[in-house]
Amino acid sequence: MKKLLRNKINIKCLLMAFIMTISTFSISGCGKKSYDEPELLEPKNAMVTFEKPALRELKKIDYLVGTVVPKEYPVFTTENISISNMKVKVGDYVKKGDIIAEGLMLSEEEKLNDIAESINNERSQKSISNDKTDLDIQGKRYDYDEAEVNGDYDAMEKAEMEIELCEEDRRYENELYDRTINEKTKNYDELKDKIDKSYIVATHSGYVTYVKELATSSVALPNEVVAVISDYDDPYIICRDSNIINTDCDDYDEIYTYVDGKKVEAKEIKYSQNVKSLASINNSGLPLKFTTKDIKKYKMGQNVFIILKETLAKDALSICMNCIKYEGTIAYVYVKNNESVERRDIELGENDGQYVEVKYGLDLDDEVHTELSNVKPSTYKDYTITTEDFISEVKSKNINTKNTNIYGFYNKHNNVVFESIDVEFGQEVKKGDLLFTYKTDITAATIKECEQRIRSLQQNHEDALEMYSQLRENIENPPIKEENVPGIYNTDDSQSNPLNNSNDQNASPSIDSDIVPDDKKLATPNDATSSDAKKHNEESTENNKDEKNKDEIQKPVIPERKVLYAEERKDLSLQSLDYDISLENLIYDSMLKSLQKNLDLMKENNDGNGIISVYSDRDGIVKLINPYIHLGKFYSEKQHVVSIGDDSYNEVVVEMRKIRKKNENTSYVGEVPEYPMKQAELGREISVEFNGKIYKTKSIGFSGVVNQNGVYGRAIYPVEQDGKVFIVSCTPNEGFDDQFHIEKFKEDFNYEEAFQSRADGDLMIHFNFNEFYDIPLIDAGVVYTEMFHKTELTYVWKKVGDEVVKEYVKLAPIKDEKGNNLSKYMILDGIEVGDVVIREISDDSSSGTNPEADTQTSETEINTEE
Repeated sequence: MKKLLRNKINIKCLLMAFIMTISTFSISGCGKKSYDEPELLEPKNAMVTFEKPALRELKKIDYLVGTVVPKEYPVFTTENISISNMKVKVGDYVKKGDIIAEGLMLSEEEKLNDIAESINNERSQKSISNDKTDLDIQGKRYDYDEAEVNGDYDAMEKAEMEIELCEEDRRYENELYDRTINEKTKNYDELKDKIDKSYIVATHSGYVTYVKELATSSVALPNEVVAVISDYDDPYIICRDSNIINTDCDDYDEIYTYVDGKKVEAKEIKYSQNVKSLASINNSGLPLKFTTKDIKKYKMGQNVFIILKETLAKDALSICMNCIKYEGTIAYVYVKNNESVERRDIELGENDGQYVEVKYGLDLDDEVHTELSNVKPSTYKDYTITTEDFISEVKSKNINTKNTNIYGFYNKHNNVVFESIDVEFGQEVKKGDLLFTYKTDITAATIKECEQRIRSLQQNHEDALEMYSQLRENIENPPIKEENVPGIYNTDDSQSNPLNNSNDQNASPSIDSDIVPDDKKLATPNDATSSDAKKHNEESTENNKDEKNKDEIQKPVIPERKVLYAEERKDLSLQSLDYDISLENLIYDSMLKSLQKNLDLMKENNDGNGIISVYSDRDGIVKLINPYIHLGKFYSEKQHVVSIGDDSYNEVVVEMRKIRKKNENTSYVGEVPEYPMKQAELGREISVEFNGKIYKTKSIGFSGVVNQNGVYGRAIYPVEQDGKVFIVSCTPNEGFDDQFHIEKFKEDFNYEEAFQSRADGDLMIHFNFNEFYDIPLIDAGVVYTEMFHKTELTYVWKKVGDEVVKEYVKLAPIKDEKGNNLSKYMILDGIEVGDVVIREISDDSSSGTNPEADTQTSETEINTEE
């Protein structure tokens, strides 16, 4: 701001005095080279003065305006996902690992469970098969032991071979089971990975401050931010509108800010080299971030100045820039020499924009000519530099509610052709209303075939169980075998000896005595009375014994075979049967469940010709119809078709409308502010004035981006997570440019009435645009400017003891939401808290008061015309 000096000076008298001085200098300079002398124009508010060089510390000073925000953790996808349901809303508190959103891949969970169950079945079958093999091997060992006891070496060898075959079969079957299990496990892991990625979960604990709206788009592209979680316990300072090109501050000697009116060191929060490299490749800016040891003393959402200083030269002999003149590339000044001036060529060094280092050509005692304004006010009062608060307020008349309970509906079958979409955007639907239809190859014949397979499976299962029941009966109650056949195991000689009589063993054979002569009759024991007869009988008995011994030698005699483990074999048979039944039931249950599930899916809302109808399961409003669904087109995978929103929960938003006009086509055109509409920073207090009552709340989230930098401000920005760097994008929600979310009022508040009454002026929302606390400020009324070679120099009149001296200062303006400078400046350099400067008392102004103890507040009302 230029301060017009009102002091009247006799310019002509000054000019004449200066000409006389030049004449004297010219006359006294005999023998010397004639130099160009300063040509003084007649200034309106200037006088010819001289100033001495001084030893100064020359510094480059930059500043940033930051905002205290919670550390944010963007939750983003890593691949293309169609989201069916958002599980959180702005303002919700979540813990790490909580589900944020569900994708369409969640419909594959049943398939995943089927695979898991199939894997368990395979493992159970393997276990049963191994247990049954153990029983078979135990039975073969019983055979071996029995053969060994009976001396049957062939049977022993046979049992050993059968044991080896059982072990070989076991290895082969286990290999088949393992191969099947591994293949199914691989399929399970791949499907689970896809499902896990469609389960979008919180990466950190905190409050949800942004949520992708499904009403805008239900598809999340790779690396798209679905939600942002903010940790209010971990605040930092973000400088979105940085005027520093570099992404680090290593060149600065000092970085500081103010906390509770005191200067404190600020530390830059560094980005990793991977983040910086990826940001550079993608031409994505990185906002500077800072923290302090007292970071938690700040209010969430307040503004902070970050001052950065780089020392250019210490104890440098320096003069003001407006003293220097140039002849080509040669810099020179005019130095007072008694009553004259002389030209002095100088060598310049560092330059801080106000003072320039003089390396050669001047001394501290030299008086250097300057011709810019040095006329101090004639009437003034003291103004002491202090720390102050500065707040500027913004107003809006628009409060609204936003429905975010949105549920997606999709086709449950693959390989379909969409036949119809039976709803329109914005249409109200009831539970049971038809949403859309699609055609599949599942006809009545396909359904009957599946039903027949189920009946066949059930019949086969019943037959198998009947067979196992009969086997159990035979094992537990074996039939009695009737064996009465003469053979090698028969020890009864009565059948083979015709001379034996079963009735009387002592009876003689029946011989007719009338037929046989007496001399031919055989003697009987009763008849054998003589020695001859006795001898004959003895001979006859001996002969019979010889014949009998001969028959016994010729007839084979096999000893009785010993049978071992009869009861153990029976138990083994029953256990083996139980394993067979378990395996049968296991396979049957698995097959029946799979077939029944397929049958239910085939029959669900199927008209018999393969046309599937999808109905709404809730009341609500159609919020989205997928624009990429084309009727008559074939789709091999599931598609998100329609989204329905209900009224179970409404979020509250404040709308900062831009000035817009409608053209003939009803599309918005017209004015767009040079500076974007401001939204309340997270955590800032909001006041809603309605029906004569003030309601207090706070800002809890955004609908999308805010400006060109920051998590909410950048469409594309890098994120480092788990040691990896991603370039993620933030898709703006509907109305993102003029909406922010506020916490619902704890008191009763009629949102609908407030929304309707906004046009009548009965509703007003207040929040702060600028919110600075306890920083060194200076009023614009004590600041002066002057131009030098198109450079604006800023200065104040500072009191040093009894003198008032001109002091160049560096200040940072505080701007409103449109980018205009306000009435206060932040002090960067040149003066400090406690210094006294002077404020001019003009003739046409009141004496005024020192504003140092006042909190400065300005208000801006946003035009809400649509």
